[in-house]
Amino acid sequence: MSRPVLVLLLGLNTPDQALSQSMTIQEMEAKLLEMQRQMLVLQDEIEILRGVNTNTDPQLPEQAAPNSGVVLTGDSGPVLADHADGTAGESDGFPVAGREEILADATISPLGRGEENIDPDFEKSAPLFGSDYRFSIGGYAKTDLIFDFDGVGDPYQFVLGQIPVADSPPGGSYSQLHIRESRTHLEIRNVNSPFNLDKFFLEFDFFDGAESTNFRLRHAYFQFGQLQAGRTWSILTELRALPLMLDFAAGDALLGGRSEQIKWDGNKIFGKLDWAVGLESYDATRIVIPESIAGRGIARSRTPRLSGGISYPWDQGVLSVGASVNEVRFDGSDGLEDRSELGWTTVLGSRVYLRADQPHFLGFNAGYTKGTLSDIIAFANAGTPNAALSTEGNLELAEGWNANVGLHLSLSDKVTSNLHYAYTRMEKTPELFAPDEMAKGWAAHANLIYDFDSRFRVGVEYMWGERETVDGSSGDAARLQFSTFYYY
Repeated sequence: MSRPVLVLLLGLNTPDQALSQSMTIQEMEAKLLEMQRQMLVLQDEIEILRGVNTNTDPQLPEQAAPNSGVVLTGDSGPVLADHADGTAGESDGFPVAGREEILADATISPLGRGEENIDPDFEKSAPLFGSDYRFSIGGYAKTDLIFDFDGVGDPYQFVLGQIPVADSPPGGSYSQLHIRESRTHLEIRNVNSPFNLDKFFLEFDFFDGAESTNFRLRHAYFQFGQLQAGRTWSILTELRALPLMLDFAAGDALLGGRSEQIKWDGNKIFGKLDWAVGLESYDATRIVIPESIAGRGIARSRTPRLSGGISYPWDQGVLSVGASVNEVRFDGSDGLEDRSELGWTTVLGSRVYLRADQPHFLGFNAGYTKGTLSDIIAFANAGTPNAALSTEGNLELAEGWNANVGLHLSLSDKVTSNLHYAYTRMEKTPELFAPDEMAKGWAAHANLIYDFDSRFRVGVEYMWGERETVDGSSGDAARLQFSTFYYY
């Protein structure tokens, strides 16, 4: 561009004509360069917003931005050009600034295709800009089509306590289509924390009773280093013992469950053993009270339960043990004395891989409880009490045990099969327990699952089981379930 043209352009853009006449050629050239720089910054920002200046498709041809002095290439972004053929250099003796220098003052800096926002240690996460936190949303959408052959009382899960006995609940086949197991979780992590774990986790599903599909809280806890507090799986729960079951109540004979807790995950002891100890909530109200003293007290505990566990992981599996102690207490009134007994629970769990490459595994879990029968999920779902108060005012603690074994088989890269058997039994029954309370039960599951890819899978499962009540009556049931999973 000739100097007279520069003077003319500068004069058109300067309100004060006298000022333009008094400027030297060097000053006018500097002002024009500044105008060019600003035009390039604006042009680059426009191209960023359009998503074309970072195009990495090698098949796209080079595109020249008309009248801008910028050539958009397929792999390097915008560069200055001073010749019609797009070659870079100096324009009539004027130095041409580099792209990085030009964009240094841009209000929108180029971020490529998001590489700077990716954290390989926290997949599917996005940054909370201006902080050390990242967040991730995930879960799955699950649809279950159930064909029940015998009238199990719970239409959404195969609950042992709802298997018909003496036509209660009423028998008869039916079908059910539902989405209640679908769940969503939110996880927020401090990725620059000095601790290995510094996060908050929240998860919901839709199992909010039989008549509604409202959100139900599953987990809500934070973990700050070795301290964890909130609602999540009890220390007693060993989920690694379970294969993948389509039925939501597959762990009916599992011991444990979710509870509010404050837990400390300790460092390894002896170089190999993981351990944890904590205070947990539990249902202290499940005490049957005779009518003769009803209204003269209430079942409640003065302290949370104390729980602890140790696990030993090795190359081909894990072995864990856990125990808890809690108070079983009746708080008397109107001349009735308080009664208190010590309840306790023990549990053993394991997963063992059958081959070194870990495609198949065998899981096992067993436990015994005294005074906290609701720790066994089958009895918890059935509403079975933990104890009873005799007419003399003495506490009688129920005792029971559970055991389950599962097998996971990888038949191919896309097909897996899971087999599971669970058994539970009340070993000591207080006299005040109702005749129709569940005394024992078992359930077996077998399924076949096909993975289309990492996001979508389908499966079919057959299950059958039996329930026996305190008075010796029994009944059995079976159902078939088809399920689809979409993970996100």
